[in-house]
Amino acid sequence: WILAGDNGAAIQFAREAHERSPRSSWQIMVYAAAASGDPSITKTKEFQDAINGLELPFGHFRSMPFADISNVEMLEDRLRAIGLKE
Repeated sequence: WILAGDNGAAIQFAREAHERSPRSSWQIMVYAAAASGDPSITKTKEFQDAINGLELPFGHFRSMPFADISNVEMLEDRLRAIGLKE
């Protein structure tokens, strides 16, 4: 949904997946990328706690089979926007 440009759906589905599996670093990373532009989510203690528990490296999206590197760069920009360290 992020890559399709539907941020509302991206946040909704990523939040639901994170709620079903709150300790999954993958779900946290996807939720972080989806919610990055929404401070009403990213500034919450719950969100910050989830990010602090992230075990995947910043560059994890680069290990995935994206056809267009600009998509990976956009996802990384979203992670930077929430303060995730490289």
